[in-house]
Amino acid sequence: MIERTGYVPNLLAKGLSENRTNIVAAIVPTISHSIFADVLSGLSDALEVRNHRLLISNSGYCLEREETLLGELLAQRPAGIVLIGQDHTQQTVDMLRRAGVPVVELLEIDKQPVDMCVGFSNYQAVYQLTRGLIARGYRNIGFIAAPFEANDRVRRRHAGYADAMAEAKLRTEPGWHRVAGFSYKEGARAFGELIREHDEVEVVVTNDLLAVAGILECQRHGVRVPDDLAICGFEDMEITAMLHPPLTTVRIRRYEIGRLAGQLILDRLAGAETAQDTIDVGFELIWRQSTR
Repeated sequence: MIERTGYVPNLLAKGLSENRTNIVAAIVPTISHSIFADVLSGLSDALEVRNHRLLISNSGYCLEREETLLGELLAQRPAGIVLIGQDHTQQTVDMLRRAGVPVVELLEIDKQPVDMCVGFSNYQAVYQLTRGLIARGYRNIGFIAAPFEANDRVRRRHAGYADAMAEAKLRTEPGWHRVAGFSYKEGARAFGELIREHDEVEVVVTNDLLAVAGILECQRHGVRVPDDLAICGFEDMEITAMLHPPLTTVRIRRYEIGRLAGQLILDRLAGAETAQDTIDVGFELIWRQSTR
């Protein structure tokens, strides 16, 4: 019939008659980072099992833009909403609570969710990583992070690092902390500055993308990893095991987080009661040769 007539179903009109569509809307900070790509892949695969589709919007790490996008998406009667993190404007939270559809927040679980959340404790992940570094004899530990604005995951990681250092009565210097945008160029800049200005730093805690740039920058400056400077990442991107040296990192179940979020939404739409509003998928410390 479609081939003969060219008819395409109007899903929005269908959604108006049923008070919702089969579309699940996801707002992510960026579509260029692998962590979000893997999460969205798991989410999409789960939704397609029951003929639901994923609509993706990019907030650019701006909570006000997230709020605007949410208002526009809710006007299209989505079946569910997925957001990254637990930081939102109050207007966003109010809209989510009035929406009458399942809402899942991803990649952070340390606060009470608006509705449901799936992820892990970023605080505990870096707290345990930093304690592990201290147990291995490191004392001067630096921290290179993505921008803190509209990113509760990075802020919680930094808090875990800071608390582990304070508990061990280890000093931290302002110059040991750097902020770098999500790019290899930014990572190289931040590591280059640290190498030139603070050669007393023994190890740096960062994320995988910036860590890859850091290892390359160390090679460019003749700095040996881990003998002169050790480096830890966060995420366990596929490339990290292939680096020279392979990268110590925190492994997180990115695809599984998305898949579980999709399952929660579908179960709620089917009328099933959710056993818990927070699913902690945990994390795993992966110790490789970029640290001793």
